Amino acid sequence: MVPLLAAALEAAAIEAPVTHALNRLIAGELPLDEWVAQVRATVPPPARFDSGRAWRRWWWRLRMRMRQRPA
Repeated sequence: MVPLLAAALEAAAIEAPVTHALNRLIAGELPLDEWVAQVRATVPPPARFDSGRAWRRWWWRLRMRMRQRPA
């Protein structure tokens, strides 16, 4: 599965250094020590949205809709 996933990520031009390194480890192209060092050095990308903020926005919209409902 890992080689297929790595190939799909590469075809989609998605950066996935840990997956690509794991693929190289499985293929015998990368020693375990180097893979561990690469995984530890990889910094995850920043979050795309603040889930707490999105939740508060959703709650506020719901409250406003409830207030606007006819009695």
